[in-house]
Amino acid sequence: MTEQDALDLSAMGEAARKDPETNMLIHKMKREQSLELVKLRKFSIDQIMLGMKQALDEWKMVYLLFKDKHRAVEEMYKEGMIEKAHLKTYHKHPERLEEDTRRALYFQFVSLAVVGDFL
Repeated sequence: MTEQDALDLSAMGEAARKDPETNMLIHKMKREQSLELVKLRKFSIDQIMLGMKQALDEWKMVYLLFKDKHRAVEEMYKEGMIEKAHLKTYHKHPERLEEDTRRALYFQFVSLAVVGDFL
């Protein structure tokens, strides 16, 4: 992991700490998912940080992918990332797919940060 990666992870974690909705999510996760969190803590800090970095890298890539929103829908469908039942909706509203993708990656980042006791 590079120094820039560490800075980016730190910045994302700091932004998450300052977000009231994320704080509510974190408290809810710790309260309702405590057994699952304990099981996930079997992973090393390096593995957790690598997962956080991957989620952050993918979150950044969403900007590039969605420069052509309709192509993004098609490519994600081809890769099996969109269920056929949602394809029509995402074709009509590709911005919703972008938002859903960002939200999922952010949740992944926050979840891993909670497992690693970073949040």
